[in-house]
Amino acid sequence: MIRFAGMMPSNEVKIEKEFIDKFNTKIIIQAGDFGWSILCLAGGSVFCKDELLDAKINFNNAYNEAVNNYGELTEVNNEDNRMFRV
Repeated sequence: MIRFAGMMPSNEVKIEKEFIDKFNTKIIIQAGDFGWSILCLAGGSVFCKDELLDAKINFNNAYNEAVNNYGELTEVNNEDNRMFRV
């Protein structure tokens, strides 16, 4: 998979969810059938892995990796943040 700054190509993303950690830092998890990415917006860190698995399995793997790196995560409802969307 060809990535840009760790992000998956938009046509490969089947699941994308936003979370915040205990420091109120936004974490985005992207997953598809060919891999996953974890994007930390505050620090610019990216974790990613190419895995040929179902998107739901890849999402769960990414979520577990994110919890291991950032601690407990709280999902952000995108409807609540629509004013911040461009």
